[in-house]
Amino acid sequence: MALALCELQFRDKLNAALAEVSQILEVSRHPKIPQNVDHAYEDKYLLAESLTNVATASQVNCLAALGLTREQLGQLCSWTGQHAVRLNFHAEELCAFDSLKTREVEGPKRVDQVSTTSSVFGCSNSTRSSKVVTKITEYFWKFDFRYELVAVRGVSRLPEDQLVIRSRKGSQLIKTVSKSAPYPEVKMTPATYDVNIGWLLQHIEQREEITVPRFRVDRTHAKCHTPRRNREIEEAIQYFLAFHSWAEKVSSYIWKLLHADVNESSVDLSLMSSEAIFVPVLPLFEAVSSSRRAQSPSAAEAPPATPGDLSSPTQIFARLPHEVSESALLPVADRNRLLEHEWRCLMTRYGIMSEALSSRTEGLITYAEMALHATLQHSSDVYQQYTRSIDYIESMLRSQLIAAIGKVLGPGDFAEYMQFHNRKLFGEAFAPVPFCFAVRQSEFHSPEGTVSICLDPDADPITTMVARGTSSPMQFALGASVNITFGGDRYLHAWLCHKFSDSALSQAFLVSRARQFSSMIVLVGRIASARVFEPKHAAIVQNKDE
Repeated sequence: MALALCELQFRDKLNAALAEVSQILEVSRHPKIPQNVDHAYEDKYLLAESLTNVATASQVNCLAALGLTREQLGQLCSWTGQHAVRLNFHAEELCAFDSLKTREVEGPKRVDQVSTTSSVFGCSNSTRSSKVVTKITEYFWKFDFRYELVAVRGVSRLPEDQLVIRSRKGSQLIKTVSKSAPYPEVKMTPATYDVNIGWLLQHIEQREEITVPRFRVDRTHAKCHTPRRNREIEEAIQYFLAFHSWAEKVSSYIWKLLHADVNESSVDLSLMSSEAIFVPVLPLFEAVSSSRRAQSPSAAEAPPATPGDLSSPTQIFARLPHEVSESALLPVADRNRLLEHEWRCLMTRYGIMSEALSSRTEGLITYAEMALHATLQHSSDVYQQYTRSIDYIESMLRSQLIAAIGKVLGPGDFAEYMQFHNRKLFGEAFAPVPFCFAVRQSEFHSPEGTVSICLDPDADPITTMVARGTSSPMQFALGASVNITFGGDRYLHAWLCHKFSDSALSQAFLVSRARQFSSMIVLVGRIASARVFEPKHAAIVQNKDE
C-alpha cells in the first residue's frame, strides 16, 4: 500500500512537471512518460544513464551557484586522481557578554478621589494620583559566528590543499533579562559536516567552456541485471544519498541560525523554499518519428554566450554533450534546455531573495544564508526525484513483465517449472521425487503414518534427489546407561531450493502424520558417526496426530 501511494505521488509530480516542460519546448513536441511510448529495452538503460547525467550536471550547477569557479572545479578534478576530495562545512560561534542597561518602565497613572468633611464649609473632595515604576535590567550579548564551505584534498589542513567556495561571518546583539548567556560563552564548533565528492568528480569532464557528465552503465558486467540493478547505478545512488544527508545537515544549521536572529519575524520564510525551482531530472520519452529529429546537432553543444557570467539565466556550468541517438530519449538539446530552465529558476529565486533582504547586510541571516539554504534544499529535491525516477524504470519493467506473463511469479512457480524440466532432464531412476515416506515396521506391516517435508504445512512435499541403501544398525542413548539400537533403510536427500535475490530463504516444515489407532516416535538430530545418532528433538505421534 505504501509503495503504491509513493508511486501515485510520483506520477502526480511527473504530470505536473510535464505541464511545465510543455512550456519550455516547442508546441509541436509531445514528451510522455516512458510507459506510454513504444521503446526498446536498451532505451531503459539509456534513460537510466540520462537521468544520472542530468542529476550530475544539476549538482555541479548548484555548486557553481554557491561559488564554485571553473578554475576550482578543474583543480578538484586533478586532485581526485590520487586523493579523496570532500566538501567540508565548518561553523564557529562565540557568545560573549557585551553590556548591561537598566531602564525604568512606568505603569499607567492611577487617580483616586478622596472625600473629606468640614464643619464650616461642608463636604469637599480631593484627588490623589499614583503610578508604579518598574526597574528592568537588560543584558546584551554579542553573538559572533563564522562558517566556511571548503573543498579539501584528503585529510590535509594545509592552505594549498583547501579551496574556499563560500564563507561569511557576522554578529548579532542578543538581549536577555537574566544573567544566563543564551549560548555558551566559549568558542565552539557547532557544525562540521563532510561529504566525499569523489564520485561526482570522477564522472565529469571539462571541455573548454563547459563541464559535461560522462556516466555509463557497464552492461557486460556479471552483476548488471537491469537498468536499475547494476553496480554503477548503485554507486550513483549511494553518492547522491550521502550528498543529500550532508545538505540536510547544513540546511538544519542555517535554519537554527534563523531562529537565533532577533529579527526573525521580519524574514519571509517562504523565500527559503525550493519548491519553485524546477527539477530537470525527469523520465521522459518521445516517439522517434517526432519532428524533434529535425533539430541541428549544434544546438546541444552551443557554447554559452557569456562565459563566466553566472548571473546570466542561460549560463550554466554543466550541460550534456552532443550525441547521435535514435532512441526514444529526449534529444540532448532538450535535456540541456531543462538544465537551463533549472538555472533560470535558481537565479530568479536568488534575485527575489536579494531584493527582499537588501537591507539585511549584517546579522545572522542575510541573502547569503537564504541562498545557501534554498540551493541545498533544491539539491535534496534533485536526489529524491532521481531515486524515484530510477525506481520508476524498474517498476515499469516489472509491470511490463507481469503483463506479458499474466501473473507475478514466485519461487513456487519456478519450482513447478523445474519439476516439469527435471522430468525431461533426468532418467526415471534418478528423477527427483516428493519427500513423503510411509513409516512401517516392515514391508509386511501396514504404515503407521507418513513423514514429509513441505514449505507450508498444507502444501505438497518438496522434491528431492534420493539415494537409498542399507547399512549396519545404529544406536542412540536413551539415558546414561540405556542405548537403543535401530535399523532399516537409509535415505540421503539432496534438495535444490529456489529463491529470488530479493526474497528470503523459504522455511521448511517437517510434517508427521499418524493413522488412526497407530503410533510412532519421530527423532530429529544429527549423525555423529557411522553407528551413533544424536537426537536433538523427539515427538510421539499417534492416532491421527499431525
